Amino acid sequence: MTALIMSYPPNVGIQRAGDGILQEQLHSIEFRIITRELSRQGAAAGASDATLVEGSENRVSFEDGGANAIKQAALAAGGATLVAWAAANPIQAASLGIVAGAGIAYSDITEDEISKAIDAVIAATVKVNRRIKTNRVIRLYIPASPKEQYGATWADKDMGLAGAFADAANGSLVGDIRAAATSSGAERDRAIRTLAGMTNITSAAGFDFRLTDILELGSGKIANPNKASLFKGMNFRNFQYSFKFAPKNKIELNKAYEIIYEFKKNMHPERSDKFFLQYPSEFQIQYQYANKNNKWLTKIADCALMDMTVDYGAGGAFTTIQRTEGAPSEITMTLQFKELEVLTSEWFADAPATQVATVSEDTDESVVADATDKKADGENPITEPTTEPTTEDAGDES
Repeated sequence: MTALIMSYPPNVGIQRAGDGILQEQLHSIEFRIITRELSRQGAAAGASDATLVEGSENRVSFEDGGANAIKQAALAAGGATLVAWAAANPIQAASLGIVAGAGIAYSDITEDEISKAIDAVIAATVKVNRRIKTNRVIRLYIPASPKEQYGATWADKDMGLAGAFADAANGSLVGDIRAAATSSGAERDRAIRTLAGMTNITSAAGFDFRLTDILELGSGKIANPNKASLFKGMNFRNFQYSFKFAPKNKIELNKAYEIIYEFKKNMHPERSDKFFLQYPSEFQIQYQYANKNNKWLTKIADCALMDMTVDYGAGGAFTTIQRTEGAPSEITMTLQFKELEVLTSEWFADAPATQVATVSEDTDESVVADATDKKADGENPITEPTTEPTTEDAGDES
């Protein structure tokens, strides 16, 4: 699949060879667009040999085998739900080829018949809209130091007396009630508080307090809360980027607007018909060095674009480029992405590199010094394409 790359600056991430010059913007961040197969973009991508996106164990996805999982679950349950539905909806069942009556027994239906019936129900209710990776790629410079943040959710829970019962020899309620009359000390105190908590005698008498409150006030003791932290899951990661476009010529200006338009379009849903909207596109984000994945930076799961801000100005002032009929001279685009997959330890199965990559033998100190000297002399070590408009076309209007 030939990629259609939209990049800013035009040469970002490209390693130039043969001229003895070091490329200054080898680091880049790539956004590959993932859309839905049944969308208009998906139909266009299909003609360009788009590839299906593989599923993940950490992401619930109907198109990645969810329909088959539902089918297997129904078979494992004996098909009772299907039979009950068919009995209650004989007309709909007949239209789907399901034979079911009020007195039919499950034993009269074979597993193969149930399997075919479930396939018919799934086909009649849901048309799977798979995710596909398009050939559209946006490549931008890395605007700031890449960051990764992980968050886990742990909830504090007061186990109360139940926590104490779990450690007690006679943890039963009956045993604790008996202890109120037969024991003494802490065991008797706990039993009395248990009984007090079971009665609403103070509320029945019209008092706005609990009997256990009186016991706590009089004894100067409260029940040990026996706190525990319960793991509830991992949080989704968020990634924010802010890109500044300051086009030097019309080619860079057009590229900037093409990229902004692409993010806008893919952030929004597509109207399927009068009643439904299709999911917006997703983005596969990768950090790269010299047009290859950078193994030293974090790996990111597929993301949704949650927030987008475009500022057509510089420091709060709106300035434009001469002879462009009002094109802004500086644009800032801020993007907020949310990862769509809950990460587990398996995500980090690949151990990090333990050795620093060696510098290419072709990049020796003389080449570095030559490029540095040219930059110090005011020369641009990266030759601009001669077909581009000159910088005379760009300038601020007064």
